[in-house]
Amino acid sequence: MAHDDHVLDLGFSYSVNKNGQVAISRNGKVVIRLNNKKAFTFQKQIANRDITDQQLLMTRVTGNYKRGNERKAKNHPKKYSLIRSLYILQV
Repeated sequence: MAHDDHVLDLGFSYSVNKNGQVAISRNGKVVIRLNNKKAFTFQKQIANRDITDQQLLMTRVTGNYKRGNERKAKNHPKKYSLIRSLYILQV
């Protein structure tokens, strides 16, 4: 999975301690810790990936809590009608 000239940085990073435990962080805060088989599998999967693919893998491993539809939801018509309704109530 190659991404030409596009680097996607979602703020994820990971570290491996001396026991082989993997800590995946987002913006400096640990999101999940992987032990044993999951840690080994993660290290094997992430080994030869570029930065973008590493970020996407860490997103999946941490539960994929951002699903990619935030931009669409932000511009959804229902949201505008709710905001307009709240504005009218305030005036």
